[in-house]
Amino acid sequence: MAGALSARRLIAAIALALSLTAPRLLHAQQRGSLDIGYVSIAYDSTTRASGVTLAPALRLARSTATLGADGTLSLFDAGGWSAQGTLMGSAFTPSFHMLRGEIAGAASGSAFEGSVSTSQLLGQARLHLLGARQGAWLAVGGGQGWDGLQSRAIGLAGVGAWVRRGRSALAASVTPTAVGDLHYTDATVSLSWTAPTLELAGSLTARSGGDVVRGGAWANANATFWLSRHVAFVAGWGNFAPDPGQALPGGRYITMSFRLGTRPVRHPEIRIAPPKHAPARPGVARDFEVRPRSDGQCVIRVRVARATRVEVMGDFSDWRAVSLVHVSRDEWETAMPVAPGTHHFDVRVDGGEWDVPAETPSMNDDFNGRVGVFLVR
Repeated sequence: MAGALSARRLIAAIALALSLTAPRLLHAQQRGSLDIGYVSIAYDSTTRASGVTLAPALRLARSTATLGADGTLSLFDAGGWSAQGTLMGSAFTPSFHMLRGEIAGAASGSAFEGSVSTSQLLGQARLHLLGARQGAWLAVGGGQGWDGLQSRAIGLAGVGAWVRRGRSALAASVTPTAVGDLHYTDATVSLSWTAPTLELAGSLTARSGGDVVRGGAWANANATFWLSRHVAFVAGWGNFAPDPGQALPGGRYITMSFRLGTRPVRHPEIRIAPPKHAPARPGVARDFEVRPRSDGQCVIRVRVARATRVEVMGDFSDWRAVSLVHVSRDEWETAMPVAPGTHHFDVRVDGGEWDVPAETPSMNDDFNGRVGVFLVR
């Protein structure tokens, strides 16, 4: 009965995540990958096992919602297998000054050959304070954990902050959690550094518990080196904390794999070129303007003389082309959500090349091109 109840809750959580995000993701940016490689893993108090891993991942994202799914299948040299999977979704409210709300849900599960299966359902509400290069958040949430034998309620709260400088990002959080009668608090610090072909990331987690929940510290690090736009070498090392919600032990791991996917386009912060002043010419975009509205959206406007079609794309549209509406003789505009912060974009006129409008600050991108830059406060 408990297992059937857990399965129904898992289906309900997946449906909730999809219902929150799917309507907003019809034209979202898609990113998928498949890691194929080697893993050596040792759970606490067990011998080390090695084998082949397959790890697919899919992410759909736009400015108002995200939906992600990932999984790992491990086939061990000595026989046996294990599998893990997660489905997660988030929906964001329009921004109010520097504040933005988020509702998130996640469903995860694990299975091991010859052993029980586990699952976990979590939901959270977050309030974000967003700046151009830093931010903070508060969270409260809860859910249910199934360890293969019994189901236990999970409650959690959290506070965190992040800061981004150039290619680096630093984040820290504190998360008190209750799983049935068990109580513990995790404090985590993570650091990442991103270059056009290299991504480095690492984290450190310290747990304080009681007589039942073991405290300790766990660290991990990984590196992704892009050999081409669609192939990367990924290496990771570290240990991970026990999961009281699913009664899963902690352990240590080493992994190496090749990733088949698409390298994300990132625009590092470098010196921005001053705007170029140019007279109005037919077919040339100029006077790019972004004006926030009281409903949380922004009006994006550009002037183009004698054009039949004008499009804009940027990080605020998940690099999806958005057609502007012709509102006067040479003015084109659209309204869409744009979060506070620094944004990058390009404009295209009549199906030509993507370019930066005249009289607009610009910078080099990762592929020796140019992108425009603007700030929403």
